[in-house]
Amino acid sequence: RGLWRVDWKDNFKSTRLVEAHAGAVMALDPSPRGPYVATAGVDGSVRMLCCKTKKQIYQASFGQAATTLHWVPPQVDPEQVTLVVGFGDGVVRLLKEVKDAFVLLHVFKPHTLPISALSFTRSGDLLASASSDGTIFFMKITKDADGAAKEFAPIGFVTIGAPISSLHWCPDGSKLLACASGEARLIEIQRPVEEQLDTSATFEISLEMREFPFELKRVIPEKPPPKEKKEGEDDDEEEAEPEPEPIIPPTGNALACQWVSDRSFLVSYDGEETRGKVYECAFDNKYPLQELDTHSGAVSLIRFSHSGRYLLTGSVSGQVGVRPVAEGASGESFFLTKCWKGYIHGMESKVTGCGMSWDEGKLVTCGTDGSVVMLKITDGFGESVQEALTSAQALREAEAMQAMLELEELKAKEEALALRPEPEDIVDPSHYSLQQEKIQAEEDRRLAEAELKKMSLKERVALIRTDFEELLEQNSKLPAGEQLPRDEMEIDPGLRVILEKEADDKVEEARKELAWISEKKQIGLDKLKSCFLDDLAVEYITLHSLRSPYTVASFRTKKLSKAQRASMDAVHGLIDSEEQANKGGA
Repeated sequence: RGLWRVDWKDNFKSTRLVEAHAGAVMALDPSPRGPYVATAGVDGSVRMLCCKTKKQIYQASFGQAATTLHWVPPQVDPEQVTLVVGFGDGVVRLLKEVKDAFVLLHVFKPHTLPISALSFTRSGDLLASASSDGTIFFMKITKDADGAAKEFAPIGFVTIGAPISSLHWCPDGSKLLACASGEARLIEIQRPVEEQLDTSATFEISLEMREFPFELKRVIPEKPPPKEKKEGEDDDEEEAEPEPEPIIPPTGNALACQWVSDRSFLVSYDGEETRGKVYECAFDNKYPLQELDTHSGAVSLIRFSHSGRYLLTGSVSGQVGVRPVAEGASGESFFLTKCWKGYIHGMESKVTGCGMSWDEGKLVTCGTDGSVVMLKITDGFGESVQEALTSAQALREAEAMQAMLELEELKAKEEALALRPEPEDIVDPSHYSLQQEKIQAEEDRRLAEAELKKMSLKERVALIRTDFEELLEQNSKLPAGEQLPRDEMEIDPGLRVILEKEADDKVEEARKELAWISEKKQIGLDKLKSCFLDDLAVEYITLHSLRSPYTVASFRTKKLSKAQRASMDAVHGLIDSEEQANKGGA
């Protein structure tokens, strides 16, 4: 996998120049605590790149395509060195970077089709995963004493009924926003309350949902100019022209979403009028609060940088946008009009990942063309953002110093983690999902109960048989005059007759069924023969010579009908009579 140089003069000696993904790069996320970028591709590999050396550090390969990837938030991993990755077979894996490799921490399979989106709550207690099968699965996260994720327990899933392209939790974690295929399908889902759910038989649950009634401002066509009145016409004779009906522009499919605050969110669509724009909306207003003209193609990706000072967007036409964000006195975000846009990937390539490095000095993007592009951000970019750069830089330097102090402790933890056995990975694509395991467990329970009942009945029958054999033995030891005949030892003499009759009836029923099937097949065969073969005099036959290129073929000829044969016989009769007459005259 990568770019190779092949020397055809030197016996096709090959040298790998660049190590890279084979095929499309489906996701990308810069590390929040170092100059590293994690990528995921359809080749099933997860790779770690260094922004400074611009080289790959290490990778992990899996049997299925990696479809989405994120660094887990600090509330789930305080060290911020863990990735959550979704795969094409519905499996979710958590990988932790240690030294020069990835270590598998957790693995579970909430879906059966490719994972399309993953989202953690800000508090880090829930993980939502979406799939192209139109379901969203919720996982509860339990943590250890250090605040790191210890276990992912299934809560349940809801069915949307259409492929889902984007997920994002509200900042307070009370509701989830999802983009689904269909005209303007942006859905808000309430957070599941585990105590109110019954998942004893199935993980499928019902949650309160509502769709956002997105609508653009109605366009009212201009009225045509009034007609000039002719001389002698009255005003009453002038016909009243109907008012023009307002035009409602089509919205299209919702592609990407991102909460801005507990009240408002960003969303993009692929409609004729909405393509290339990002809208800030709120559920209490069906019209957009703000419209950000971003790209020429539909916006497929919306996210913020780690600091929240930049809004990053990507389009289906390979264009990437970076827009500075300022924070107001009330805590609300203001999206500045200044926006950098560039065609980084091909016009036919979709931007699948975009992010800024931890120091916001580089912009890293990836796309379906298989490339990962890194751009340096100039110092002058974003000067219009409010004055927080110096303090933010000082804070990052302090965090870097703190990270250096914690390096020894981190190394010790990594060594201990390397010694810990990894959980068993899911490599079989036919492995049961969580819902399938739940259903299979219920089926196994019923089978076990039936098997237990059957074994109990068998044991009872065996006990009765043993008692009967003992009675027979005792009866045989008695004097001949005191022994009971065998037929008198039958408790229900008519039972044997009933069982034999039932067996004969079943055999007769099976014989009739087989006879009916045989007759049906024979009738079908006779119909085919009468339709295609019975009226043929000569079939189509081809003879090929062995030593020459010649072939001889017959014509597919049908038999003469009864009317034709009667006519032929009449003609032959006339000919014969005429010949007889000629002979007699001679």
